[in-house]
Amino acid sequence: NPKFIFFKMMGEETSSGMKSLPPLFAGIIFGIGWWILIGANIVQSTGENGVPYTPHFWAYYYIPGIIATFGLIMTNIVDVSSITGNSFLSFASPGVSARIRLWLFFSLSLMFGSIIAAVWIMAAVWMPPDESVEHSWPGVALMLQTLLIFVAAMILLWNRAKGGGEYD
Repeated sequence: NPKFIFFKMMGEETSSGMKSLPPLFAGIIFGIGWWILIGANIVQSTGENGVPYTPHFWAYYYIPGIIATFGLIMTNIVDVSSITGNSFLSFASPGVSARIRLWLFFSLSLMFGSIIAAVWIMAAVWMPPDESVEHSWPGVALMLQTLLIFVAAMILLWNRAKGGGEYD
């Protein structure tokens, strides 16, 4: 039975091993995001017959992915189960819940900002109106990377919010 073998490999012999699947998938999605960007950088830098494609892939194009990774870490560093109350004014209330909401707001802002920066770089550098760029894959890869990091963060946050608890 393939299902039994998979859970046995995960260290669980019952269906309670399902709680370890969302972090596994989030890690795979996160890794694919970084792999896509690094691969696009390699293709852009090596080009055809050793002649690099234009425009050059600068090191600062990695900054949106780094910021999105910090956002992922910040999102998953807090205990989501400590959020209580549904009040609109919960930011004004003193307590742990308000601080956690503010922390999550800031971390999600970092991730959304990195997605916006990646789209901006993609549009400005790899999709100019004069069509002087040989191919636009690095820009698409940059946008995909930040989106995949965001998806991985949301999977991890959802898993912890639904009662997945700490990562074992």
